[in-house]
Amino acid sequence: MDLDSLSLIEEAVSVYNACRDRLLLPGDLTEETRADYAFIDGELMRESLEQYGQLRHGGFGGAAHSPELQYETALRPASLKTL
Repeated sequence: MDLDSLSLIEEAVSVYNACRDRLLLPGDLTEETRADYAFIDGELMRESLEQYGQLRHGGFGGAAHSPELQYETALRPASLKTL
């Protein structure tokens, strides 16, 4: 690893450690808030997910498998339902 990369990583770790006591844990948030965060994350990642085939549009031949349902399923991992 080059020195510039190492310096950036060390700086990021330093920033993270400085904020550690203010970080929110998933258990600190309501299910609705976690769902909102998951939706925003998905929207931010949508283009990349589609580009690399991790999010498909089109469906499997029925209204129950619409692109919107596939997208919503991709954004609502099972882990959110159990927290």
